[in-house]
Amino acid sequence: MCAIMGGYALLQNRLDAKNSSFGRLPVGLTLGRSGITRHPVAGATFVRWEHITAVEVAPHARVRICRGDAEPLEFTAGMFDEHAGLIYNAIRLYAEQPPLRAELSTAEAQRRFESWHRSS
Repeated sequence: MCAIMGGYALLQNRLDAKNSSFGRLPVGLTLGRSGITRHPVAGATFVRWEHITAVEVAPHARVRICRGDAEPLEFTAGMFDEHAGLIYNAIRLYAEQPPLRAELSTAEAQRRFESWHRSS
């Protein structure tokens, strides 16, 4: 019985946090030549490519962008794991390959993303 009540308490805390996060949930992510911008409902957070120290896939189709000593940015990639994989691969590619960033905001980057999506 204690285990059930403890599980319920943890679930309720998680639901309370989720329901009170309106305006902070990321709804978009932009990859540009100079960095990444995460767009919540209100405001935006910009991270220069040079400040990204790691890119990780987190549970529940989330991509975590680590940025030195600052708090990591998380982005929910949708309900399907392949969306998280596509976003993860794109961020990691451009974080690790600075010369390729020049193709961002061009048709070349769009073709690259579409080919990844078709092969997933």
